[in-house]
Amino acid sequence: MAEDGDVPAAWVDRLHDVVVEDDLAAIDAAWIVICTDPATGFTSYAGPYVGVRALAATEWERRIQDSWDAEERLVFRVARLAAPQSFGFTADPCGS
Repeated sequence: MAEDGDVPAAWVDRLHDVVVEDDLAAIDAAWIVICTDPATGFTSYAGPYVGVRALAATEWERRIQDSWDAEERLVFRVARLAAPQSFGFTADPCGS
């Protein structure tokens, strides 16, 4: 593993910029809510939501379930949607 002194300052600055840019982009990015029933494993998806609205939707669902028995509760997660190009695919896979 490289020591801090072994890494050029420009690389560290660029890495910082990439992380900050990604964090800022996440604010307006598309997110989905992933709902899983632990008893059956059935999973559904809702969205996309913009930014923290996915978290708000998840929290709303969790509050509804507060009165449910623990074994009946669903598990909610959020995930950021990536652009198709970020995985090396083209935006139009059909080539039209």
